[in-house]
Amino acid sequence: MKVTVIRGDETRHRYLVKQLRDNGFDVHDFVDQSAISARKTIYDSQIQIRHFQQLKETEEQIFGQAGELSKHEFCADSFDIQSGDFADELIKSRPDYVVTFGCSIIPATLLHSMPGKFIGIHLGLSPFYRGSGSNFWPFYFEELSCVGYTIMTLDKGIDTGSILYQERANLISSDDVHSAGIKCSMQMADFMPKFMLSLPEKSVPLDPKVGRLMLRSHFSDEAIQRVKLAVREENLVGRYLQEKVKLDSLFPIKDFLFGKAND
Repeated sequence: MKVTVIRGDETRHRYLVKQLRDNGFDVHDFVDQSAISARKTIYDSQIQIRHFQQLKETEEQIFGQAGELSKHEFCADSFDIQSGDFADELIKSRPDYVVTFGCSIIPATLLHSMPGKFIGIHLGLSPFYRGSGSNFWPFYFEELSCVGYTIMTLDKGIDTGSILYQERANLISSDDVHSAGIKCSMQMADFMPKFMLSLPEKSVPLDPKVGRLMLRSHFSDEAIQRVKLAVREENLVGRYLQEKVKLDSLFPIKDFLFGKAND
């Protein structure tokens, strides 16, 4: 199968490419420069800068334990995916599917020119948390049942495509907001080859009136401090794990790959 990946350039994004290639997929790898540039200019307070430094340190630690990324060759093409040059290059590559992970919003004209080809990876459970930081905000609102990932079709909205598959993160009591998100990325990438080989025949439309749409403008020093307090001093993860079955039932998720609810 010929798969084009449009991605960010963090370790978690590269790990997805590695897993697909290691499982026999013909991967054309694109890095979205517009997404990389945007991340460099948004967060400027010392608390926010430190937050993302800690995220990167956690990412390096967790993926370093996987032990194989350093041996993998990454020869990605680099584009601003909003440009006409990128659209021409993508169409020319004639992929069976296009997988997006950590990139900016795909232009609607490009979606229309390649109908049925795009599969989006959203770190977070839609529709409960859509937009930016969708595995951060469940910690803030103390709804850890919503930490996970969603594989979905793409449309012109923000995480509003139809749901193909969802899975909750496998949390343990020692997790914090960083380790939960990074482990969830690894969990998704490890599963993605199996998903691509067994694409579900149906999906469930998403109701955008359900849940929260969180934007980068919502992210603040106060939110970071609140999450740290909840995890370190209020045993947020431990309390969730003690009542996991009950709490998860409040946020049902969908798995049409195996024809049953994934709860």
